[in-house]
Amino acid sequence: PPAEELPELTGTAILGRVRFAVFGRERVQAGGRIGRYEVAEVRPREVLLTDGRRRLVLSLDAPGAVRSDHPADHPTDHQEP
Repeated sequence: PPAEELPELTGTAILGRVRFAVFGRERVQAGGRIGRYEVAEVRPREVLLTDGRRRLVLSLDAPGAVRSDHPADHPTDHQEP
């Protein structure tokens, strides 16, 4: 997706069982929504977003970069016959 469609990740917080992502001045817990995306998972320094068709990862370590979290995009060493 074009970068302008994605919110800018500015922080993450993990406080016990409560996990949330910070997008500018907006704080969204895992399971909440930011624009058309659901915050599927909050990890240290990165957030997994989904729009129902694809899963995308935003990272504080690579601002503006987006990577897919789809298994087909990450081949494994194990090949099925």
